[in-house]
Amino acid sequence: MSKVLKAIRLLEHLLFAVAVSRVISFLRKYGIAGVIKGLVSSARNVPGLKNVVNNELSKEVRKIEEKMLGKGDAEANVELPEAGYPTDKVFNMAKRLHDDDNFGTGKAWAGIYHDVTGEEPVGKLQDEIWALYNNSNSLYPGIFKSCRKFEAEIVQMAVSLLN
Repeated sequence: MSKVLKAIRLLEHLLFAVAVSRVISFLRKYGIAGVIKGLVSSARNVPGLKNVVNNELSKEVRKIEEKMLGKGDAEANVELPEAGYPTDKVFNMAKRLHDDDNFGTGKAWAGIYHDVTGEEPVGKLQDEIWALYNNSNSLYPGIFKSCRKFEAEIVQMAVSLLN
């Protein structure tokens, strides 16, 4: 092997070592998620790959949105009506939407850990407290002093759990 080829080989090895060293350093600094994000970001800047990566990302975002939000709502109210709806119509619209929710079926996780029928003591208490406070605004503690008291007590309870 000639000296020139040996020098080229050595240069290739050095460049490879530098590249590996930089990847390891980047990995230590940003973690695996950061490395993947950096690779995707870098791939988006390569002229031939930019459109491919953007199209794939768009497809994935659409899949996620469709899974979470469905395919849209043809009956969505997007403008204020010229005249207000009667209260029974508003209630019936809300009731129909509520009945379509996948809630209370036991088939989906929703972070609700008690009976939701309103028949158990906790549900009844929540209904009664909601009726008392549904017009309160805790941004005004001088007027709604009870809201401020509850907030302070809840914060203190949470702090005591952490200590």
